Amino acid sequence: NSLSFVITFILVCFLESISVLGQTIDTSFNANIATSRFAYKTVNHLIELPDGKILAAGKFNNYNGSNVGGLIRLNSDATLDHTFNNFAFLSYAEIIGLWVGNDGKIYVNVHPNGIIRLEPNGVVDPTYNYSLPSGGSGKLTKDSLDRFVATGYFQITRNGQLVPENVIRIANDGSIDLTF
Repeated sequence: NSLSFVITFILVCFLESISVLGQTIDTSFNANIATSRFAYKTVNHLIELPDGKILAAGKFNNYNGSNVGGLIRLNSDATLDHTFNNFAFLSYAEIIGLWVGNDGKIYVNVHPNGIIRLEPNGVVDPTYNYSLPSGGSGKLTKDSLDRFVATGYFQITRNGQLVPENVIRIANDGSIDLTF
């Protein structure tokens, strides 16, 4: 019938456009997440690293049959990277942001704790001491020097006075940059 022809035509055009662009689905990339804890499973953040490995964060506790936390690193072939601490965060942690610094360190924004910095192997960096000042954070972005800029409504102490701020910068050690 004509509907079947139209669907077939659209499908053929779509597949040809993919092959023209040189893009095909890699069926050997076997990435299966699962969860035994939640009504649904999600991957909220994906970052491809310079070495081809992939960071994935979300609500899941199993990857291809292996128990994991909510932040994992995959090798370029989609196998779990066992040199990475795949249990740095519980599977129910609400990871709302994920960045990689110029030095390979990983920054994870976890609600309501704030930003936690990990070494490239996934171990928590205890020298990074960030805690959100009173108020609330809207958006976070990272600049080229690995400093975060946060928007929101904050109460910070400046020259001995508690003052409201709508934009703050967080220094590389996690402290509020009062020169900003």
